[in-house]
Parts: sequence; C-alpha cells; structure tokens
Amino acid sequence: MMIGLLFATLATNAFAYYMPGQGRWLSRDPIGEPGFALVSGSVTPVTQAGADDDAISTETERVGGENLYVFVGNDAIWYIDLLGLRWKVDRQGGGKAPAEPEAGDTVADLAGLIGLNPAEYRNWLTPVSGTAMPTSANQGLTTCDKFEIPNTVVAYWAGDLGGVGRWWVRWNSSVRYLGRRGFNVDEHRHQAENNMALQALLVSKDAAKELHGLYFWGHGNTQFLASRRGDALVEYATLNLPYKMGLGLVFACDSNSGQSAFVSGTSGSIWRGFTGVLVPWPFRHYHPRHYIQPGQQETH
Repeated sequence: MMIGLLFATLATNAFAYYMPGQGRWLSRDPIGEPGFALVSGSVTPVTQAGADDDAISTETERVGGENLYVFVGNDAIWYIDLLGLRWKVDRQGGGKAPAEPEAGDTVADLAGLIGLNPAEYRNWLTPVSGTAMPTSANQGLTTCDKFEIPNTVVAYWAGDLGGVGRWWVRWNSSVRYLGRRGFNVDEHRHQAENNMALQALLVSKDAAKELHGLYFWGHGNTQFLASRRGDALVEYATLNLPYKMGLGLVFACDSNSGQSAFVSGTSGSIWRGFTGVLVPWPFRHYHPRHYIQPGQQETH
C-alpha cells in the first residue's frame, strides 16, 4: 500500500522524478557533472568515478558550491522547469533581467529560450557578481554563475489620429500587456521633424545590452519606417544593431522588409510584420497577446 502511495505522488519526465508534495527532485540533475550538494549548510564534495584528487581540491575552494538537487532556484511559486534542465530568468520590469543557469546549462540554451542569437552573446549577455564572460556559447556553466539579459521593449508610436488612433489599435492596452509580461516598456510618441529618432534609440538601448524588442505603430515602405508626416525613423540598411532583438511587433506598411534588420530569426524569436499596405481595421489581431503568450521568452 505504501509503495502504491509513493508512486502516486511522483511525477516523471524524460530525465528525472519529481515529488510535487515536497517541491523537489528525487534524483540528481542528469548532467552528472562533478559538483557539490548542500547538506545542512555545509558543502559536501560529490565527484564522478575517476576524478583525481587535484580536481576535487580545486572544486572545494568554490564559494557556495553546487546543489545537484535544486529546483528552479528553490522558487517553485514563480518558476517552472518541466525537464529539470532550465535557466531561471526573472523578468521584473528592469532594463535588464537576472538570469541564472542550472549546472551544465549553456548560453546557447538561454538564447533559445529568449529568442536571441547565441553567436552574438558577447553583445547581449552581462556577467555579474564576479562571473566571467563564458568563452563560448556552448560552455557548461555552474549555479554560481550570475548574468543579466536584455529586458527592454521600446514602444514607439508614430501613427495617425493621436489618442483616437491609439484607442483604435488598443495601444495603451498593448503597452500594459507587455509590462505585465515583466518587460521594461520604454514608451515614446514621435515628435515631428525628429528624423531617425527611433534608430538612434534602438542603437543606444542595444549598445547598453538592454534592448529585447520593439513594438511599433506608424508608416513604412521597403526601406524605412516613418512617421505620419513622413519623417524617416529607421533605415533598414543602416540600422546595424550589435545584436538583433528577440521580439519585433512592427505594424506598418511593408514592415516585413525590415525583419532581418530587427530580429535574430533564431529559435524562440517572435516577429510580426506586414507585406504591402496595412489598413488597421477594428477587431483584427493586432494586440501583442496574439503573438507573445505568458511564459514565452521566459515572461510571466
């Protein structure tokens, strides 16, 4: 009977058993790397067969150690990890968001989750708390490593009819929605004759490693994004961002022409643009909730 009750309380996936009632994994992280398990506040060495004494002594000098049984940083209320093999990203509205790996995770894994290009990681990843920049996107990391990732979505209004136009396309609701996903939404309304203002803004946020995405309403053609009065705001051919964004929601005529200039196009990236003329009719699928759902790109 007790055996039956035990199995009834376990959940499993392809890698490990999990006990929901206790909020923990019953088996070690399947990557099986040398590391440490925290036992009663002390650090106990855990090694693989064949590890030499020098490797053990070097590892024991590390502060804090590895917990091979940890589950989403012991914060299962706000985070999920269906496979037990996942980064923890905390999008809480700042310009950058903290990102912590499970032992053995890589920057390439993180890039796939948030839609950025792993080949450009040095331009978008920020090491913190004494962590060194990984030597490659495929380097295995530890739970002692701490990073920040871009978390700002620039929301730029360059459309028609002012407040009526924003109401028509649900601009304010869309900005609030992106904020509830945990992004820092940097909202702007175009000022007449401020040419290339959006391009300068994107380049600045990108250089600061804060730019994750763009939400834009306005006008465009196959070469530019523009304002209602014809001010050029972005020229696709000269944008040249140090790293491409993970999210692009660009509501303008011919905006698909700018896709490769804006977003990474890698696994996990999200894009919505238009080919030809865009005429915003009511009740169409313009709201960001149709393109980025809670949980995508490690959002709330």
